Amino acid sequence: MSRRDFIAEARAIAARLEGLGVNEPAAALRDAIDFSSTGSEILFGLRFHLHQLVARADVPDDLDRDAKALADAIDAALKR
Repeated sequence: MSRRDFIAEARAIAARLEGLGVNEPAAALRDAIDFSSTGSEILFGLRFHLHQLVARADVPDDLDRDAKALADAIDAALKR
């Protein structure tokens, strides 16, 4: 079984968002990582902000797919 690095993936999505000038959700993802106390808190925060990102209309399809895939993976990990 391979282990995913949720934090690295979220940081990569944030960097892509910043490259597109979509700074608010990028900052929200980074804040969920940088200002959380526990691993579970990070994952819950990332999942929330990734779902918010997927609901936006100004995000390219490939980034939308990556955000949804990461949110789904985090959701599955939290349910284990």
